Amino acid sequence: MAMEITRADVDGCPELRVSGRLDSYWSRHLGEAIDELLREGIHRARLNLADTSYISSAGIRVLLQAYKQFVAVGGALVVVEPSARVREVLDLAGLGTLLGTAAVAPAKEAARGDAVVWRLEEDGCAFEAYDCERGARLAWRVEGSPELLPAAAFEERHAATFKLSRDVMALGIGAFGDSWAACRERFGEFLAVGGCAACQPTDETGCADDMVSTGTFTPSLMTLHSLSCQGKFARLVRFESAGGGGPVGLTTIVRGCLAAAGPAGEAAPAAGVVLVAESAGLLGAALKRPPVGNGNAALFRHPEVRQWLSFSPVRSHTRAVAVVVGVAARAPVPEPPAKLLRPLDADGKLVGHFHAAAFGYRPLRKGYIEMEATVRRLFEGGGLQGVLHLLADHRPGCGAGESEFTRGACWVGPLESISSPEQTS
Repeated sequence: MAMEITRADVDGCPELRVSGRLDSYWSRHLGEAIDELLREGIHRARLNLADTSYISSAGIRVLLQAYKQFVAVGGALVVVEPSARVREVLDLAGLGTLLGTAAVAPAKEAARGDAVVWRLEEDGCAFEAYDCERGARLAWRVEGSPELLPAAAFEERHAATFKLSRDVMALGIGAFGDSWAACRERFGEFLAVGGCAACQPTDETGCADDMVSTGTFTPSLMTLHSLSCQGKFARLVRFESAGGGGPVGLTTIVRGCLAAAGPAGEAAPAAGVVLVAESAGLLGAALKRPPVGNGNAALFRHPEVRQWLSFSPVRSHTRAVAVVVGVAARAPVPEPPAKLLRPLDADGKLVGHFHAAAFGYRPLRKGYIEMEATVRRLFEGGGLQGVLHLLADHRPGCGAGESEFTRGACWVGPLESISSPEQTS
């Protein structure tokens, strides 16, 4: 007997009614239907199993996994009106916690209970901000010689070891390893935040790798150049497409973050941003070969660019969750960070540099959430798909556009100082 899933609204709460056999085959369909609820941002839901005649172990696994997902985001998922057979199986399996009443209680407020202190709706996106550390600022630092990248002219003397402590967010070109010999053929894009780091090696595997701080262990990597920020974030900014509109572009999100990071009524001129969001598609590039020991290359010139960079003309990593790390500023920007910042919008008034690590989909808790715990949950759960340098292509008529997101959380800190080895030596 085929299973049928119908969706209804009961007292303001979405309800999935499952009719038929919930066996190994049909449980996959139920899992997909529940995932769709989470992707819509729904954190309270009911499963009506009154007409479910049979449930297998596979069906129980789907229910348990879904229950855990809803609990993880501060929501609630309950089974209502189970058939006698389903109730018996759930009771025997010790899963009585899945059984609920006719109403689903509202999700509890975040433990911190901070109130929304700022709201904005602009360009089809709704923003809400919470204070993290009021008045906090980030110090940013550029290291290495990014001007060597176009010619692939990096040599051993340009490499440096970078310790990725929990209060540092960073991005650039690097590789996991403790020597030039171990890293020379693997240098690629990396990002780091909250004691977690991801790198896209340029070796034959092409498989992204990651490291997470544990106990007294702090990840480190060898870098050719990097842009880093250290300190505390001033605000958490939650965003979501407004009024059932389409995905939100990275430029719109960055503008909202700058507006939230500045004093009342005035946007911050520059800010460091960590974004964890549901991806509607990432647009970016990654190195195919390590940019070392050449000096005569032309990474960004056609047709040589095809040998050096992997770039897709369409968005990738749709229906994933992305961790994005970077800085944004309103042009013009002084040296040395200007070497690393590129136009984000069509008129070049907004510039930035962002790297993204894509992971398998996991729903995000609503309201106030902690940055480090949110990022670590993704890294420790595995499922790293790749690391990209995000691009924006706003050419009229032929441009590929930019990365887009559905909803997510941004931790933002105004940037207060610029330093480089030349300035501090």
